[in-house]
Amino acid sequence: IKSFDGARLSFYGDGEFWIVKSDAVKIQGLYKGTKWTHGLAATSKIVVSGSFVQDRKIVVGSLETGDITVDGMPVLTSFPSTYSLDGTASLSYNSEGELVDKGDHDLASKRIVHMDLSSHVRITVMRWENYIDFKIEMPQQPDQDGSCGNFNGRADDDTTEQIMERLGARVADGELLFQHRHVV
Repeated sequence: IKSFDGARLSFYGDGEFWIVKSDAVKIQGLYKGTKWTHGLAATSKIVVSGSFVQDRKIVVGSLETGDITVDGMPVLTSFPSTYSLDGTASLSYNSEGELVDKGDHDLASKRIVHMDLSSHVRITVMRWENYIDFKIEMPQQPDQDGSCGNFNGRADDDTTEQIMERLGARVADGELLFQHRHVV
């Protein structure tokens, strides 16, 4: 993970984590350690919500974790496809775009979800068989924190330990955006 301030972060273990937590923008991720990463967490699924999308919930996961949904209803069910979210967002699913991780991927198998959201938030999610890569582009938000850092211009306070100290190790039960806690 590369924070908004340029820090390089690693998270170990399984569970739901805050990626971005602010008053308006809320993004959580389901992290899972894999046998290929020796316990280093890979992102399996993200949920995007908050007042900037009228508290709707947009969920995108890996190819094996299921449908792309908005408020629990499948969207972008064909490839390629597009979906409009009441004027607050447009979603598209295609093979266009630059990969975040140029690792050992077959370029012909690219499955990319593009989210153009209100408040100048843009999220690009690369869906692979058992994990996702993603890139978030957005302006700094008041009271922002999460796995992507606090966006205060200082990389030195965006360590994994400091983020967990500020937010807790996992998303609290009362703040969970996913429909249920995932058993990993």
